Amino acid sequence: MNLQGVQRRRALKAAAAVSVSIGAGWPISGFTSEQPQRGGNVTYLSGRMPGVLVPAIEATTGVSMIGAKILEPLFILDYAGKLVPMLGLSFAASDAGQTFTVRLRPGVKWHDGQPFTSADVAYSMTSVWKIFVTNQAFDLVKTIDTPAADTVVFRLERPISPDFFRATLASPFVTVVPRHLYEGKDVRTNPVNARPIGTGPFKITQRVENRYIVLERNPEYWQPQLPYLDRLTLQIMPDDSAAAAALEANQAQLVPQSNISIGDAKRLADSPTVAITTKGNEGLGWFGTMLFNLSTPGLSDLRVRRAIAHAIDRQVIADSAFAGFAKAAASIYPRDAHFFTKEGVPAYAVDLPKAKALLADAGYGPGKKPLKLKLAFLPFNQGLVSGAEYIQQALSGIGIEVELIQRDSAGSIRNIYRDYNFDLAVTLATATADPAQSVSNYFWSKTIDKIPFHNASQYRSAEADSAIERLASEQDNARRVQVAAELQRIIMRDLPALPLVEMQYYQAYRRELQNVANTPTWVLGSWADLWIKK
Repeated sequence: MNLQGVQRRRALKAAAAVSVSIGAGWPISGFTSEQPQRGGNVTYLSGRMPGVLVPAIEATTGVSMIGAKILEPLFILDYAGKLVPMLGLSFAASDAGQTFTVRLRPGVKWHDGQPFTSADVAYSMTSVWKIFVTNQAFDLVKTIDTPAADTVVFRLERPISPDFFRATLASPFVTVVPRHLYEGKDVRTNPVNARPIGTGPFKITQRVENRYIVLERNPEYWQPQLPYLDRLTLQIMPDDSAAAAALEANQAQLVPQSNISIGDAKRLADSPTVAITTKGNEGLGWFGTMLFNLSTPGLSDLRVRRAIAHAIDRQVIADSAFAGFAKAAASIYPRDAHFFTKEGVPAYAVDLPKAKALLADAGYGPGKKPLKLKLAFLPFNQGLVSGAEYIQQALSGIGIEVELIQRDSAGSIRNIYRDYNFDLAVTLATATADPAQSVSNYFWSKTIDKIPFHNASQYRSAEADSAIERLASEQDNARRVQVAAELQRIIMRDLPALPLVEMQYYQAYRRELQNVANTPTWVLGSWADLWIKK
């Protein structure tokens, strides 16, 4: 089997040292030196069709696999960790990290012909990013100046790490929205969210609910030679086996983000017509994690949470549920990140006698109170589902009765993140290039806001908040590593969530498809330079 390994350490270290100065053009990068060929249509498959297609409003992979072709961020990061200009051309920090100036690309138009300007970026920050993205970088933005149509200046309440602010602006989820179509309307319920108007290489032309979405080439894209393809069609195919069969029959050319079964991925790895790669996610650092609802009686007791952690064998989940496409997690950061540490971080080795003793001490077990819990899970892939089933079985071994709560993808997100209708939840998390970027969402008390993939555990800790905020404000990289280590010890001690596995998503595609997975956040990218070798 010839699976390309994940080179996360190199990508994450490089991203931490991104230069402030960047070029004015968007380099077309890839793994092939051949001359790209124009034209052609690509059908790609996914298991669900999101209602909202704006990544900045709903930061999920399913949304970005469509919306990121239509809407664009200011910057992205490449495999060398350098800023690649998109709608932004340059980034500059001043006032000791309290002011950030972005010069914008001139002459860009929205798909409806209106000009893209700094007013769109200012509106996106105040009315979308600060509300739906919600991390400290944006929370601290006090004022936004737009001295020219191509210039936007962010002024913060206090200095923060320029690396952190830059990495946040380069997140694939931080897409700019058109002010003229949102201003004066409810952002969350705006019908434009289902058929976005963007600046990207593709325009949405058809949407048939739960069947397909058609994206056509934008003939007025700001980089005239792109996109190479004439059309992208997202087809909804929830059945993994049917997706693999469609790929083999060339009825589809791309199945991203592990949307075929692990068994089929291993079988197709040596196919002459289909390729499998685990690249394209390195900048995202996907985790399978289990949330504890701290408002649940019983789970508010740390002894119970630690008992559950000691009953779960994370290596079994990695080896069996994910069939080797994962590594057992040890902390809230991946092992190959430069800010990862094991020093002083509780490990929670499998220890059933200790788990039972902790439960008994908390008043649960034989001759004491029974403990019954509802376990929700995201049905995004086979590994998450099988992991939830394993946890149900493992916890029965220490006397905890677990009921699995099964919903479709949209229902699961609503159940976990908006209704908090769970006791335990197997879900996804990311650990991106900057150590402050993702933890702000999951563990900061200010993100208990019922937004998907925020603090659904409802974890409140002044100690954790202090570390998270210092992680954002500290500008010395060595001290930031120390604060990140402190935060890992706090979170793994308090256990608002138990990291289960570091996931290794894979992309399955026809071998004639070129420039697949050529950026560390490719799966959430625009795919403007995707082309078909004929």
